Amino acid sequence: MSMQKRAKRMAQIKTKLYTLPKQWAKYRTSCRKVTR
Repeated sequence: MSMQKRAKRMAQIKTKLYTLPKQWAKYRTSCRKVTR
């Protein structure tokens, strides 16, 4: 059980780290559009 839980948590962290940069890129592009 503990091993499975640990693996699940690691997967969630990995997905977050992977999706965060994309969100930041969208936020930056939107900000640029607003300023320009």
